[in-house]
Amino acid sequence: MDIMTLDEAIKSIPALNEKLDEAVELIRLQTEKIDELEKKVGGEKRFSTKEAARYLGIDQKTLMRRVKYAGLPRHQPGDGGRPWYLKSDIDKWREEQSAEYRLHGEP
Repeated sequence: MDIMTLDEAIKSIPALNEKLDEAVELIRLQTEKIDELEKKVGGEKRFSTKEAARYLGIDQKTLMRRVKYAGLPRHQPGDGGRPWYLKSDIDKWREEQSAEYRLHGEP
């Protein structure tokens, strides 16, 4: 087994840092892919709170008010993890809100 001198080890640090940066980038890309796959439930799109608010064109506080007061469906994991919103639930809720508005006008 070859043993590096201190000078050789010091000279190899930039190359090792470059390799480490490449590995970190690969991990980041794979993590993004995994996150996207996890957001799909049975092929259905799953939104975070931020994504659901963006999809509806509202801010996150307004989204939370829609959950609390207007019945927007939100899924909460039993372990206290982050809530999520299914695209189909949002679309159905939006259509119901639109139908309610057409029948009764603005609340």
